[in-house]
Amino acid sequence: RLLGLVRASDFTVHQRPMGPRWSAAQFPSKVVESWILGTPVITNLTSDLELYAQEGRNVVLLDSASAPAMESGLTRAWESREDFDRAAIAAWAADELSPAAYIDRLDHFFVGVAQRV
Repeated sequence: RLLGLVRASDFTVHQRPMGPRWSAAQFPSKVVESWILGTPVITNLTSDLELYAQEGRNVVLLDSASAPAMESGLTRAWESREDFDRAAIAAWAADELSPAAYIDRLDHFFVGVAQRV
């Protein structure tokens, strides 16, 4: 049921204080789960999100963890909700962030290491 709710949502929200790491993987997995389902995220840049978050493509970026930043972000999200290509978000996330996306990368890495040894 939860996956259906995330998929049906206009956005998910991920707002945290800047600075501290919140996950051992150094990346908030809930954001990836949203993107895999094609759902854009309202977020400020925490952890390593800056490597993947693109304003207007897969996120509405908040400039801080403050209430005014959220108010501004919600307004911008509401105004631009029809502009997000959810199929493109899901396809990009599958190509870049799904476990399957790393199989070839890891295979090439291990083959390269084995050839050097």
